[in-house]
Amino acid sequence: MVFQLSEQNEIPPEPYKCFYGGCQEQMPLLLSGKDKEGKVIDVPRTQASIADIIERRMGALTVAVDNWRGYRFFTGDGAVSNQEGDYLIVLEDLLPPELQFLRNCYLKNVPASKSYGGGIVLPDGAWDELKAQKDKVVHFTAEEVGEAFGNGYVQKDGVWVPANKSVGKIWDALSRGKDLTSYLQIVGEKCTGEDLSNGSDRILPVNFPLQTQYLPSIIPNFQSMDQDQRQKIAQLTTGMEPSINAIAPLTKEGKSLMRYWVIEEIYCLSTANCWSYTLGSVGSVFTVGLVPKAREKALEARVLSALEQGREFEFNGKLYRQVDSSSGISSEK
Repeated sequence: MVFQLSEQNEIPPEPYKCFYGGCQEQMPLLLSGKDKEGKVIDVPRTQASIADIIERRMGALTVAVDNWRGYRFFTGDGAVSNQEGDYLIVLEDLLPPELQFLRNCYLKNVPASKSYGGGIVLPDGAWDELKAQKDKVVHFTAEEVGEAFGNGYVQKDGVWVPANKSVGKIWDALSRGKDLTSYLQIVGEKCTGEDLSNGSDRILPVNFPLQTQYLPSIIPNFQSMDQDQRQKIAQLTTGMEPSINAIAPLTKEGKSLMRYWVIEEIYCLSTANCWSYTLGSVGSVFTVGLVPKAREKALEARVLSALEQGREFEFNGKLYRQVDSSSGISSEK
């Protein structure tokens, strides 16, 4: 099952391509353009990021844009945890090749047996190497993750704002600094209100694999429970029981795991989470491969489409609209 993600007039042809199936089958094809026999059947592509998906969802409504808005996607952004409960948001496509752990695990055909609960087990020292890439990796403390967990944007005086500082910081990292005003309006219109079946008081919530450090801020009265109760809840919710280690943030030995960020369709609040399988049996998923230069063309295509249709468009927090042929384009904040 694949569907259209590129507009008919976009150059090069099909700059955005949908891949559907198991990650270990589809990702090598997406990244290399080669099938299992090594035959070239496509161009090498980069996995779309959350920022790419947000950009595409903000276009004027077409069949392609409706598809972008209506499906959940596995993205090329990564999340890594440590024993203290801290997290790194990893913008992997910006990293040196040797630090692209998600990409390399597929190109090297790492078997699922080498994973832990579907997460990639990182080598010793990887956390520090990634954290040092400050313009491509963003560090969040356990306190920040606990504060953001399950929270998103809420309406205040008719404007969507982060529920707390940590939510804003996480979405700034995931969106790569993008102004989210228009996107929040699109998601809010689809997901809030008493007349909507999935009405909610928040949008764009973020979720992480649980760690014990987050429980006091998430579970009411956790601190007042006796030790046995707290230990049982911690084992169950943090995935450290063998039967549910698919959501574990670490291996039992405390090694860091890396997982993909997933962004839900806008009709499901555009939730972002990093607790999905990266390796192993997860069933079929959607992901997007884009060709080199596609990101540069995306904004140009959105602007040209707006101009052709006489619509306004937003860029860097400013709203632009045509006035007339002699005056050109005007902008307002």
